[in-house]
Amino acid sequence: MLKKFVNHLFWSFILCIVFLVPDHIYHLFNKHYPIGLTLKFFLIMYAVSFLILSIKNKKASYVVFIFVMLLQFAQFLNFNFFGNLIYPYDVKLLFSDFDEIFLTLSSNLHIFTAPLISILPVALFMVFINKNELNVFKFEYSHILFFVLLLILPIKAYLSHNILNFFPSVKSYSIKNTLYALSYFLGKGVFENSDNIAVKKFKPYIVKELNNSTDKLNIVYVMGESCNYKYMSLFGYDKNTTPLLDSLRNDKNFEYKKIISIATNTRVSLSMFFNVIREPQNYLQLVSRKSNLFNLAKKHGFKTYFLSKQKDKVISNFLSVNDIDVYKNVYDYPTNYDTDLLKDLEKIDFDGKNFIVLHQRSSHTPYNKYYPKSFEKFHYDKNNYADYMKGTYLNSMLFTDYFLYNVIKIMKEKALKTHTKAIFIFTPDHGELVGDNGKYGHVALDINCVKIPLIIYTVNMSKPDISRFLSHYDVGKMVAKMLGFKIINPNDDNKTIYVNGVDIAGRAGFMKLERDKVYKELYGKDIKN
Repeated sequence: MLKKFVNHLFWSFILCIVFLVPDHIYHLFNKHYPIGLTLKFFLIMYAVSFLILSIKNKKASYVVFIFVMLLQFAQFLNFNFFGNLIYPYDVKLLFSDFDEIFLTLSSNLHIFTAPLISILPVALFMVFINKNELNVFKFEYSHILFFVLLLILPIKAYLSHNILNFFPSVKSYSIKNTLYALSYFLGKGVFENSDNIAVKKFKPYIVKELNNSTDKLNIVYVMGESCNYKYMSLFGYDKNTTPLLDSLRNDKNFEYKKIISIATNTRVSLSMFFNVIREPQNYLQLVSRKSNLFNLAKKHGFKTYFLSKQKDKVISNFLSVNDIDVYKNVYDYPTNYDTDLLKDLEKIDFDGKNFIVLHQRSSHTPYNKYYPKSFEKFHYDKNNYADYMKGTYLNSMLFTDYFLYNVIKIMKEKALKTHTKAIFIFTPDHGELVGDNGKYGHVALDINCVKIPLIIYTVNMSKPDISRFLSHYDVGKMVAKMLGFKIINPNDDNKTIYVNGVDIAGRAGFMKLERDKVYKELYGKDIKN
């Protein structure tokens, strides 16, 4: 009995490895395909392998193996064709647009090669364990237990109010990512028997190639975290929270203004910003990647970077990782502090064309976790919640000031040395409430929650006209133009601005604001015509 148990553990381990191998094989075909193994996921896969190995019914065993292979094959095929991982809405689109998808795939049969080769080890092992006696445990109802356990995720999806929990992770494996997307579709589309995941139709955006030169241009975009301009002395706050940026006020290359963010949540904000999406419910434009900034950058020969101090689970899954040459997250850095990003920036060769995104963690809660103790300038009472939150937030602003100033400094030195054009752009993902009317955080659909700064600094080039900018969407179109493309949105009436909530498809609510009222809210006066 003991020998049989040890044998079962051994072959379960081998099967677990076999299930993970296809992702690594596919990665050899497509280096942009993201994978990442956590101990938790490995242990879950080991337990699942233990269960699958115990299936007594050979027909059921084949069905289970084929099911797993289909999960993997679907993910690889989708990434091969679209360059994206599968999202919950993609499953819905598969059924609604099956004819078009089938026609497209049938005319590009070569894209099936890498996915099929990748899942070959699973197919071979399936035959092997069903043709050989491995001296392992076999149970009559293991296959029934397997499929019963599969029902947990659709039920969880049915009960969930947050689709983001079912988005794929760029640091996971195809089995999990596809299963989560499928489970969400089943949970909301079948069990709930409604059209909750229907996609609202919008007119497609037009992406027009421009003739403007992008030679030797370096775009350094800092995507900040939870930064409200209200607490920056640069914008008039009564405490000296941004002394270094304040020193640039009279620099002819420096400009700053108040705008509002596209969403109240990091993942939603990054998804919409980097795809230059205006409408919260415009999911089809989002998944098309046609207006994705990294995709546009690659089309015009830019080297692309996304260097983040945040975890993958909070980073947008719509970045188009297939178009990012250098991708890093918090696990690739030694400390909690954004200054780690400065070292990477210093290593980048500016004698060419670069689209560089630096993604901060400061000023996220707990604020004092993400800045060094040397930035404890504003004192606070730890036992007084309001005082603690305000004090630590102001210190995080001081640290952000130091970080941004040094990004500008490094960029300027490198651009002057290489005689290249460079532009620094800073906006956070969203704002932050720090005791405003007793509120804290940033998920509320509140205008005060989305008030953010826009800061620009240029080297060897003229400053862009941002006089009429009021939102992330305006900034996204500007970046696209610098990359050599004009984004024309036939749905934009030039009178309204959207702010999305915590659901990418707008189902958690969103705000539709009039531009002139937004301007008056930000500047206290009527907009100039």
